[in-house]
Amino acid sequence: MFGRRRLYLLLCLVAALTLVPSVFVFAAPDNAQTVLAGNPGIAPVTEQAAPGDGRGFVASIEGTAYAAQPGKDRTTIALNADEIAGKTMHLQGDFVALDVDLDTLSISDFSVEGTVLYSSVVPQHGYALTDTLIIRFEGNQVRLERRGEPGKMQFSADDSNDGGLLQWTPDPKNPDRMNILYTLGPGIHYAGVLAGLTGEPQLVFNGLKEGMETTVATPNEPELAKLMSWTSTASLWNVSPLSEVESEVEGPFGTGAFVAYVDGVLYAPQPGKDRTTIALKAAKVAGKTMQLVGEYVTFSVNLDTFAITNYAVDRIILYKSVVPQRTTVLTDDLIIRFDAERVRLERRGPGGKMVFSADDTNYSGIMNWAPDPRRPDRMDIVYTLGTGINYTGVVVTPTGATRLLFGGMGKAGWETSVATPQEPELSKLVSWTATSSIWNVSPLSTVDTELQTP
Repeated sequence: MFGRRRLYLLLCLVAALTLVPSVFVFAAPDNAQTVLAGNPGIAPVTEQAAPGDGRGFVASIEGTAYAAQPGKDRTTIALNADEIAGKTMHLQGDFVALDVDLDTLSISDFSVEGTVLYSSVVPQHGYALTDTLIIRFEGNQVRLERRGEPGKMQFSADDSNDGGLLQWTPDPKNPDRMNILYTLGPGIHYAGVLAGLTGEPQLVFNGLKEGMETTVATPNEPELAKLMSWTSTASLWNVSPLSEVESEVEGPFGTGAFVAYVDGVLYAPQPGKDRTTIALKAAKVAGKTMQLVGEYVTFSVNLDTFAITNYAVDRIILYKSVVPQRTTVLTDDLIIRFDAERVRLERRGPGGKMVFSADDTNYSGIMNWAPDPRRPDRMDIVYTLGTGINYTGVVVTPTGATRLLFGGMGKAGWETSVATPQEPELSKLVSWTATSSIWNVSPLSTVDTELQTP
């Protein structure tokens, strides 16, 4: 499906633009000071990751589950009208979840990565559907189809965190047309209308999620749906048997950069520099907490212990806490190193040197722990996952490294022990439950947290 690059291209070819830009700003405390001259703002990195596809949906109706048949490219299930009358179906994927009223095929609580994109999507046909319900599972897509007095109603949803995640193709009785009312979820607003390459309207939304609703013209669907009206929170589309409305989420995917706050003082990369290193005296950071704020990642660090709390990616808390199990506090100066999308903190104490780095990205490697307890000691680190995320199992890689897998809330990834020429020793997975893990590290071992590359 179409991604962010398509939107950029269309922006260059806009025929009619009423777009009102939306900018996310992480507000500094009222008493914040800046330690760098000039504008400390960070220009976003333009490199983008590909969208991520989930494994597909499981449908459930009053506790009965329906899913794709293992090993089959397509699974079709037919449910008789008397089995589903008056009932609601829940569709759950890795990235997308929604509820469907089976009498009308109205949608509610359509969410992407835990964020409600649409509070409701309601076809304005005014009738109950009365025929057999057809459920079709195909790859990461599910299609629902049912007939009634207004004609055939059908839509498909992709278990994806990017393009083409909801397509409506209702088929009212010829030559009738039908309206569909979209109502956005909290924190998301319509911003304006773009004209696509073939003249199709594209209604842009932004906020907690960015993207657009659009109508598609193809040889099979030569007619465009019509955008009848829209407000900041609702839109009304008019469709025919030969037109379609699609919803797409435009990321964000890619990398940003961090800034740091300690007691309201802002520390940031120096503009135009590839690397910025800042040293803070021990007396200045003793007993303090640092907030690190990126475009995708945010978290807090206790500067006496390097314990992490509320490590969030895309506003979803991946870790409630990551705590090194040491009895002594860090006492030396704090070194902060900003390097492109990465921040690295280093501080020494009686127990040795503590080092970790984090990348401001919502895919691939996001956090690296390399504590350096005094030789030959080893140290445990306790990871506690955020609500809705669980450990799912262990995989051993061809190099013998251990990977502890986690998933939930639209996030999937692993913690892993890394062996390199510089760190030839592997960290050890001591134990794990559904919500927490303990890793044991040495001066020559590291633990990486990675999100699955979309």
